[in-house]
Order: sequence, then structure tokens, then C-alpha cells
Amino acid sequence: MVWCRTGTSREQRGRVMLWRMNLLRSRSIQGAATLELAVTAPILLAIFLGIIEFGRAIMVQHTLEEAARAACRVAILASATTDKIESIASTTLSAAGIKDYTITIEPAVLSQACRWSPVTVTISTPYSSVSWLPLPRFLDGVRLQGQCTMPREAGTTNDGGGRS
Repeated sequence: MVWCRTGTSREQRGRVMLWRMNLLRSRSIQGAATLELAVTAPILLAIFLGIIEFGRAIMVQHTLEEAARAACRVAILASATTDKIESIASTTLSAAGIKDYTITIEPAVLSQACRWSPVTVTISTPYSSVSWLPLPRFLDGVRLQGQCTMPREAGTTNDGGGRS
């Protein structure tokens, strides 16, 4: 369409003007949409990565608690040894892909623990070693921990004359 040509009616010129105004308006709308995307995209990306990171932390936390529970169930038995306890925890953690962890057993010498005294197994790992993201930003420096405490089923009695 041409802007003004001899012999064109007023109606045709009006349509051309409307078409040009709509073209300019659509370009400004596209520019506004681009600006909105540029402002909101980093915020949405940060929220998305945060959801992934916190979800992974909760999943690893649950795995650590399950491994501590399984190890503690072995630790309360009379035949419990540190090697057996660590083996059970290691099996559970390696199935989940967790390699860098620390196991703490209290009391340190299970054979000296009294019957019904609490036995605690604690397993911890740094979040940076289990993160799915290359650079953990939200939970960098956090140490995840799973812990379980159960009463010892075997051992010496602490009442002086009961059964063992």
C-alpha cells in the first residue's frame, strides 16, 4: 500500500494510517515483552535451580537417615561390630551414589554398652559432594546429617543382678 496516491479515497488512506499505527504499536509491544522476559528470566531461573537444589538436599537427607537407621538396627545387636555397621551404611549410601560421608557411632565401644542404653549412629556428608548442580549456590558449605538412636538390646545390665 502506498501512503498517498492521487485518486485514492479518504477511506483507503485511513486504512493505511491504521495499518501503520498497528505496526508501530506491535513493535512497541514486542519490545515491552522482550524487556519483561529479560527482567523475569533470571529470577525464574534462580527459583528453578533453587527448587532442584533444595529437592536434592531433602532427598540426600532422607537417604542419610535411612542409612543411619539401618546401621543402628545392626548396632543394637549383641553381634554388632564397627565393620558390620559401616558395611550396612556403606551399602545404602553407595546405592544412592553418596561417596563422601562420615559415620559416627556412640558409644565408641559397643561391647561395653549397658543393656537398654542408647546407641546412636550419625552419618554426615557435605552438600557440595552430593549436589546435582555444578556450582551449589544456595546450600554451599552446608553439611547434611542423618541420625538414629535406639536402645541396645544386648550387653551388660546396669541394675547389678538382672539378666543379660
